[in-house]
Amino acid sequence: MKKLTIITGANSGVGKAISLKLANEGYPLLLIDLNLEIVKKEVNHENIHFFEADVTKYDQLQRAIKYGEAKMGPIENMINNAGVMVLERADLQNYEVIARQNEININGVIFGTQIALQSMIKSQSGTIINLSSIAGIKSFENHSAYCGSKFAVRGYSETVRGEVADKNIRVSIISPGVIKTKLLEGTTNPEIKQNYETWRDENNAFIEARDIANIVHFILNQPQSVTIREIVVGPTTQVE
Repeated sequence: MKKLTIITGANSGVGKAISLKLANEGYPLLLIDLNLEIVKKEVNHENIHFFEADVTKYDQLQRAIKYGEAKMGPIENMINNAGVMVLERADLQNYEVIARQNEININGVIFGTQIALQSMIKSQSGTIINLSSIAGIKSFENHSAYCGSKFAVRGYSETVRGEVADKNIRVSIISPGVIKTKLLEGTTNPEIKQNYETWRDENNAFIEARDIANIVHFILNQPQSVTIREIVVGPTTQVE
């Protein structure tokens, strides 16, 4: 019998695709986002609950997870997907934008992981999947702050994995290349945005959100004794 799975950033893009995939596979879900209007229209089942929360606010995220556990029992899987990508030159990027991006991409993952672990350690079972990026492995022009945040996710996740392995808890990282979602919408520099989109579309260099959802499902369906430490995935035509 499948147990509670929690997904952050569930209202669009990769988060919504994961939500749809796992809902179709019969997982009891708690879907978390600042706004859940879109996913509520597409995912509807008695074993699916919703909670609007900001992942950068520890108390809000804690209330959300406690709500899910009260409805559906102890958390078994935590998918820290919420994230933003704002591209700009390192010397020009607004410091408030950098700070907010770090809060979502780093603190959101750390807070979600810590809160989930408090329950998983009691159960001596669980799986945490943190969404990083290929930009957490190598550098890209105009990605400096974003790369920094995703390198942090990988370093944090690897460290936590070592701390909880003896408690039968798995920690996995997914590091995608280019995905065709609305992630780039936060980038306000028109030249950077246009160059990125032109390169992506002319080279057909992107995968779909559903591809990541399939990978999440694959990780969750391994025996608990098997941890997929990291999957790096991207379009075949993206060679960088």
